[in-house]
Amino acid sequence: VMQFRQDINLLRAIAVIAVMLFHFQPALVPGGFIGVDVFFVISGFLMTNIIFSGIKQNKFSITQFYLKRAYRIIPALAVLCIALLILGWFWLTPLDYRMLGKHVALSLGFVSNFIYSLESGYFATSAHEKWLLHTWSLAVEMQFYFLYPILLIFLTKKFSFINVKRILLIATLISFIIGIIATKLWASGAYYLLPSRGWQLLVGAIAYLYPWQTNNNNKIIFYTGLLLIITSCFVVDKTSLYPGYLASIPVIGAFLVIQAQHNNSILATNSSLQKIGTWSYSIYLWHWPLVVIMHLFALNNYWAYVAMPLAIFLGFLSYNYVETIRFNRSTKAVTTLFNSLPIYCVFFIGLIGSYINLTNGKNANEFLMVYQQILKYPRYCHDSKNINCQIPCNLNKKPIGLLWGDSYAGYLDPFVKTLLNEKNVFISRSTSRSFPSLTIDSMLECNPEKCREQRIACIEDIQNNTYDIIFLAGDWSCIYKRNKDKGFDAIIETIDFCAENAKLVYFFATPINYKNHVTNTFMRSQISLLYSHKIIRDDELAQQINKKFKQ
Repeated sequence: VMQFRQDINLLRAIAVIAVMLFHFQPALVPGGFIGVDVFFVISGFLMTNIIFSGIKQNKFSITQFYLKRAYRIIPALAVLCIALLILGWFWLTPLDYRMLGKHVALSLGFVSNFIYSLESGYFATSAHEKWLLHTWSLAVEMQFYFLYPILLIFLTKKFSFINVKRILLIATLISFIIGIIATKLWASGAYYLLPSRGWQLLVGAIAYLYPWQTNNNNKIIFYTGLLLIITSCFVVDKTSLYPGYLASIPVIGAFLVIQAQHNNSILATNSSLQKIGTWSYSIYLWHWPLVVIMHLFALNNYWAYVAMPLAIFLGFLSYNYVETIRFNRSTKAVTTLFNSLPIYCVFFIGLIGSYINLTNGKNANEFLMVYQQILKYPRYCHDSKNINCQIPCNLNKKPIGLLWGDSYAGYLDPFVKTLLNEKNVFISRSTSRSFPSLTIDSMLECNPEKCREQRIACIEDIQNNTYDIIFLAGDWSCIYKRNKDKGFDAIIETIDFCAENAKLVYFFATPINYKNHVTNTFMRSQISLLYSHKIIRDDELAQQINKKFKQ
């Protein structure tokens, strides 16, 4: 059995402190989210030790392994979910409560990372309204815990120990390459999903399988590793392509600290840091809801100085009164998986969350109808090929105009209809994240085929002088962020092309963005006066882009 490693506990403390500082004071530690990468390396190291030690002694039980992981992770998470569901009943809007129910079920099923990869990016403003967003990392770990022992049992039966180590080295490299490629092609998926994160856990495995003989250099290696971790907190930020190759900085740092085995450093023996490391899992669980509270109630930065100590206190309570509960672990029977309190918690609380999601929360049908009316796109006239077409166009008439753009363009349908007069017909081709461009198909989050279809259809019609008037609209700041000057040039090229083939071209400025969800903010203000009524603009880049177009 491995002796307690104070250096690894120190890593846990540094990781959770970095994550908290990033979430509460991002300006101070812009890359603090790398703390999760450090946790992954630690998990990979410890799990590899447990599995290989058991296999070598012919004592490894996959059932016991799964149960111990469940006992370690589920109780504290279940208590958090119950607390949120109880408090949410009183303080959340019906739609917020419905989303919470959905996320509770997904979090306890350890598949929340799949949904979050599709809903929004980790750094998006809307992410701060998801009470259980941070459970994506638990989902990644549990998926790894489920697959990893099965893989190792299979490999150790087929190959020698040396070859198994080589195979894991190759798997680490493959996952790292996948992470780099996926970060460029699908940033959200790369951030949340196991295939692009697995190498970080496997680096921990490599640390166990290839231990270094550091001798008198352990102190140098130890502090080099810490320096890499701390440096990564400041050299990356939410605008970086991450995880990608940049994630190698904190991962290598954690790897070096583990290899150094320097347990006697001043930092590793610091009692406060050791306690935070011991409570780190529960601190991690409870800190994020406090971040969401800070966002929803628009609390100022002073809240951070209350919230961080509070998160540590809640972590202390959770560790001492929930995490340390001893469950029956004596039997190795597979039936034990279906006869343990943590597993019952998953099913029972998961069912409650699912029920809340399926029944729209707190009997909120009227509220839901009002909300959907607010969000409904008032599309008056659409190309028959466009998705979500509600009112068919009268194509017996020749269309006089074209509205081409993304979802922002879709909201301009009533304006365009009024401008062109009720008697005139226009075609509205608007798809989320699909920009008016001759060369750029879409943003990555859009369906590329649909956007390409839309682009080709618009170009063909414009070339054939189908329209007298063309309206171009979109979130130009978004295309500029992804493509920089190339994106700006593509927009100018599109404007010139339309001007050559139509009598009149209307070009709409970049729309105003807000740091908080405007509709949700209004709805919440109807529930409680405690919610912030402030609508905070986030249009600095939009103003720069509009100014650039005017020039």
